[in-house]
Amino acid sequence: MPAEFNVDAKEQVRQLTDIVDLTGQSIHLQKRGRIYVGLCPWHDDERPSMQVDPERQTWKCWVC
Repeated sequence: MPAEFNVDAKEQVRQLTDIVDLTGQSIHLQKRGRIYVGLCPWHDDERPSMQVDPERQTWKCWVC
């Protein structure tokens, strides 16, 4: 597969998917300013360390 196809396909998925809705199906998210935060599912979390950015369509765990 050409690299161009992969970039185009990735961008199409990004445009068609709302990352907050997708992530919110399995993680309880709370809005904090322009981002959403929640407990990371990949480790024991007592305080929300995962953030979801709807503008960038990205997520990040500050502990992982």
